Amino acid sequence: MHLGTGAAPAKAFESPSLLTSTDSTPVAMTLRNRVPVVSDNGQVITRQIDSTHWVAVHSVSASPLVTLQLAIATTVG
Repeated sequence: MHLGTGAAPAKAFESPSLLTSTDSTPVAMTLRNRVPVVSDNGQVITRQIDSTHWVAVHSVSASPLVTLQLAIATTVG
């Protein structure tokens, strides 16, 4: 799982580091940035969590739906 601050990348995030910080400037939460972004191979899902945080989850064996559920579950609470 990758964590970041500020706005989520426009494309599915892929990086070897576990923690990545971008700009911490808050972004407006719109329907567009609430929609998860799936990588071309379906193994990475990036999602804006709130106005200052985003998460990217990578899985080589899980389906995109399961990966998305994991991303959402890990950010609740």
